[in-house]
Amino acid sequence: MFHFLEIAQRGYTYEHLYAFFPGVPTVMRISSFIFDYGTISSMLWGSWIAVFGCYTLATLYELTLVHTSSHELAMLATACSILSTSPPTLLHAPYTEPFFAFFSFKGMLYCARSRWKSASIMFALACTFRANGILLVGYIAWGMIWEPLSQSGTVRLKSLLMTIILSCLIISPVILHQAAAYFQFCVGEDTPDWCQRRLPLIYSHVQAKYWDVGLFRYWTPSQIPNFLLAAPSLSLLMWAGWSQMSSRGWCHLTNFGRAASFSPKDRSGKGSESSTQADEPLFVSESMTPHAIHTLVLCLILLFASHTQIVLRLSSSLPFTYWAAARLWIEKPQYARWWTAWSVLWGATSLGTWGLFLPPA
Repeated sequence: MFHFLEIAQRGYTYEHLYAFFPGVPTVMRISSFIFDYGTISSMLWGSWIAVFGCYTLATLYELTLVHTSSHELAMLATACSILSTSPPTLLHAPYTEPFFAFFSFKGMLYCARSRWKSASIMFALACTFRANGILLVGYIAWGMIWEPLSQSGTVRLKSLLMTIILSCLIISPVILHQAAAYFQFCVGEDTPDWCQRRLPLIYSHVQAKYWDVGLFRYWTPSQIPNFLLAAPSLSLLMWAGWSQMSSRGWCHLTNFGRAASFSPKDRSGKGSESSTQADEPLFVSESMTPHAIHTLVLCLILLFASHTQIVLRLSSSLPFTYWAAARLWIEKPQYARWWTAWSVLWGATSLGTWGLFLPPA
């Protein structure tokens, strides 16, 4: 939080501050107009009010309803989201997660309704808060490129060009953030070493230098407790993601012409395909496959090339987390009770660790 306040007041004065994207500082500056402009208290209170404007749970309910066509399942998933693995950052604190979750959920909802331009705007806004927002490009590519290709074997040139344009829009905040750092530190004499790299990205530089982020760099004996803390969330996501890919997604990823569209599952029971879908596990549908891919990719990055325990925060901004928890209650209630107990215990603990500025909350 101190870093965001520093950026909101003075800008990116030091290179390590570029590890934090400008979304939260911008919210602090804008929202401070509600109170006395420019003071720390006005920035904090204004950004807290902005957090309450993020109706993420309602968006999750609507997104789940679109994918499952079931009010009961949508309510169950939304109820599971209340037991967030990081309630301070998702529901209360003016941090990156509340805003990132809100905009990414809205973008996913627009994707489910094939409103690609609106989805791209939401994803671009999400990218102003977190770098991993660039993974959201996959939802656009899935709906506009993969699905037409898997169904008909061809993709319209217009769709291909539109996908490229929308993808550039989504990642533009990340590119602009890197460009600002380049012109600040790499123009002139006595430039830092990272400016001489073939791809001079300050984000990867500060993550490696100040946070020791890199492939297998976090795999040390001293980090075993953090891996253990991350294990419940990683296990849940990997189980749900892999079972989704194996039961519905993987067979269709390898067979053109058979993949269903990125549309809500039809539970009407009409026709042989509908009957087959009605018999499959709940919260497992082809329309959820891009969510499973997104989740698995993010989990692998966190496991092998990042601070693994931040899955406790990042998983709270994935709708797939709550679909997995809801599915656990339906299929494996005994494990679901353990998951709920752990979520309550860690959620209460994280309130304290977050307030005391202690990791890994």
